[in-house]
Amino acid sequence: MITRNKKKMKSRAFAAVQKTFKLDSSVRRRRSHQNILPSLVVSVILVLIISFLAVSNLKIKQKREETVAKAESLQREMQNLENQSKALQASMSESTEQSFLEKEAREKFQLKKPGEEVVVVLPPEQTPLPQEQEKTNSFWEAILKKLGF
Repeated sequence: MITRNKKKMKSRAFAAVQKTFKLDSSVRRRRSHQNILPSLVVSVILVLIISFLAVSNLKIKQKREETVAKAESLQREMQNLENQSKALQASMSESTEQSFLEKEAREKFQLKKPGEEVVVVLPPEQTPLPQEQEKTNSFWEAILKKLGF
């Protein structure tokens, strides 16, 4: 009888252990599903953050390229303005000279020094060339001329 009781106890103990293992495996499954959800949420948040940073980086890169292009353009413009400034400085120093003033007075205002005579050269009169006269003839006149009428 004792052996029977021992066997019954062993079988009951075995059944209890089996039950706990079954409970453990179902609990493990639930826990694995519960563990997946937070890691999935964290993964989605990380992907969103990385995407945001990538887009921001591209926008900053575009702005940097625009700024560099604008700076180069302004640099070229500044160089052109410096060249113009030098040319104007040179013409200012030249304009204070007496010979420049005399030249400008003669060209712009047709002034002369005492004892000089002003000579004006007129361009030759333009007479229409014979070819131009033929071009002015009408279309029908050209046809009649070719036909011999």
